This record gives sequence, C-alpha cells and structure tokens, in this order.
Amino acid sequence: MTWLDDYWPSWHSEDSTAPKVVFNGTKITDSVYDLRPMAEQVEDWDVEFVFFHGLLLEQNKLDEAYFRTWMSNTEDPECWPATMLTRYFPKARVLSVNFDGAVRKTATTGRNDMDNVVENLVVELIRNTRPFGAGIGQTGTPVIFVTHCLGALIAQKLIMEVDKQISQRGDLKLKSFWDNLGGLVCYSPPFYGSEQFVKATNSIKSKGPLVYFMDVLCKDNARIVQTFNELLNSERFRPSPQTLVINESCETNKGGFNGQVVEEAAARKGKFLTVKSDHYTVCQPKDDTSLSFQHLANFAQNIVQQYVAPHRRLAHSSGGAAGPSSLLTSQPVQAVASAADETQQTKMHTKSKTPLEDQIKSTQSADGQGLLKPSSKLETGDKLQNEGAKKSGLAVQGRRLSDLTFFDRYE
Repeated sequence: MTWLDDYWPSWHSEDSTAPKVVFNGTKITDSVYDLRPMAEQVEDWDVEFVFFHGLLLEQNKLDEAYFRTWMSNTEDPECWPATMLTRYFPKARVLSVNFDGAVRKTATTGRNDMDNVVENLVVELIRNTRPFGAGIGQTGTPVIFVTHCLGALIAQKLIMEVDKQISQRGDLKLKSFWDNLGGLVCYSPPFYGSEQFVKATNSIKSKGPLVYFMDVLCKDNARIVQTFNELLNSERFRPSPQTLVINESCETNKGGFNGQVVEEAAARKGKFLTVKSDHYTVCQPKDDTSLSFQHLANFAQNIVQQYVAPHRRLAHSSGGAAGPSSLLTSQPVQAVASAADETQQTKMHTKSKTPLEDQIKSTQSADGQGLLKPSSKLETGDKLQNEGAKKSGLAVQGRRLSDLTFFDRYE
C-alpha cells in the first residue's frame, strides 16, 4: 500500500468488512451537491452552508471528496454536515462543492488550475439557479463557507472573482450573494503554504496546478491572501464577513506526512482557535461535543442570530461608499430596508439580547468554551422565527412564516 492510499482513514477502504460509506444527498450539478437527503431538504432555509474540500492525495476517489472529507471520525461514519449540523440548524441548506483537486497530474486528473475551478463555481454555485445550479445567496439568508486545507484559498479566490465580475458586469445575482455572505470557517488553511505538504509530494514528478499553492514562498498564494484581506477591509464590505480559523495542533503521521501539516504561523487569521487533531481529523468530529464542531456551531449561531439581510445596503445609505450592494434591486429586500430606514436613519440595525442567546451558554466544555444544544432542545429555528414574526408585526398581517424574508424573521 502506497502513502497515497493512506489519505482516507481505514474505514474508507474497499474491504468488505469495513463500514460502508453511503452518500444520501442530491447532485445539483457536477460541481455542487446538496448533502441532505431529498426528504430532509428545506425550501425556506434560514442559513446556507457551503463546504469546500482541499487537495486530494488519493487518485481513485476524487469524485467523492465532497462528502468523504466531511465524514465523522467514528466506527460508523456519517456525513456530519447533513446529520450533526442540521440538528442544530434544522432549516439549514447544506451544500458541498466538488472540484478537481488531485495532487497527481494525469490525462484525466489534476488538469484544472485555480482560475478554472473558481470561474466554474461562480456559475454553478451562485449565478445559475436550480436545476442548472445552486443559486446561493439569493434569498436574503446568510451564506457561510466552511473549508478544509486549500479549500480556504478556493473560497477566497471565489469571493474575489465575484467582486471582479460585479465591477465589470453589475450582475444582480452576484450582488445578492455579496450582500448575504456572512462568514468563513476554515479548517487548517495553508494561507502561507505548508512545508510538510511540499516534502510529502516531492516524489511526484507531474503535479496538478493547485499543488503549487501549497509552496511556502508561492507568490500567487500570497497575492490571494493579501488581496482578500484588502477586500475585507474595503468600503465594499460593511461590515465584512467574519472569519474563524480552526487549526490542527497535532502531528499527522500518515499520507506521507510526519509532522504538523499546517503550522499556526501559516494559518493565523481572524479569530484563531486550535483543537487536538491532525490535518485530516480536524474537520472530522467524533460527535457534536467535539470542539472542532462546537466552534463551528457557535460561530454560525452568532451569525444567524445577529444577521440582517440588507445590512450592507443600510451601511451605504448611512453614508458608506457605494459598492455592489448599493445596486441590489431585490424588491423584498428594498421594502424591508425602507422600513428599517424609517426607524433607524443614522445607525446600523442591532439586535437586543434575547432569552434564546442565554440558553446557548447553558453548558460549558472542559476548556471553558460554550457548548450548544441541538435544536430538539433549543428549538432554534422555530423560536427565532416566532420571535421575529411577533416583533416585526408581520405575523398578524396574514403572512405565513415561510413567506417572510430572512430580515422579517429576525427583525
């Protein structure tokens, strides 16, 4: 068995005695999949998660990376974004992208460079709506990107490409996505490369173009990170999407690695946390008490509770510099924005603390981190929607909750 075969944990093998990994989600396009089974998918989602896998060392499972990357680290593995995550966010839309991230370049794999991958995702993930694409960011609900390894750079480059195309074309769908981008969660992102990865792949003579972004001194890598940081701090993002980095703290002793694959210095960005995991298991929690999952759940919960659909539009109307969001012409969002402007003319909308937020802090982990409870106990979606409908007064106007925009629900 070569080191390439060690990329997936032992339960990914083809041995008949090993647990079978079954994907029950839905294919939207060749590049985008809905991880929830068809019967569990929702139409009135209140948050959209999009998962990005990283580079792939194993050649014969490239088309399964979009769900295998996110399997729980247990004897009976499950795709935890479709199971654990949806217990906390029952009205979540959970998508995962698939791209050619092969390390080894062959006649059929490792052919696409960063620009090709990103341009394809702009079309299939954002611009095209079903059945020809996912059309994320079009319903006034927050979009949260969750990435592993090089997937972080793919996600950043995707956001930069959206900014570029908005400036060139003024695409309304891209502007809507831009306004609704809530945050990024990055598991072990090699923002400044990885020495361990370079050493592990030195023996490969013909490498895919994405592999070079793992070089410590890669100029293209540094350019993406620098440009993205400048974009987040620009007037076009008011406020900018939040970033959470969850990094490995243990050595990885498989897949050709013999040390920590992504060092802290290469991953530090935004809110930075570490967990006792290696490079592979950092995004494969055992259960919903694992810190790698709890950090993500707490981060996403804060975004969902505090989110206001036209928040960047309101910023521009209060004197901020014109940007893509100021051109958005979605009628529901405009109507809500106008109502908000009448009550708050000179300041951004902020939420008062609700009893639900106190419940989230009801338990504590060993290291003091707050532990969330699943929706069966918190009834997260229903409570937030009912509270939002009562406060906004829209419920008494004969409108169903499913007809409300995200801003209406959480006003």
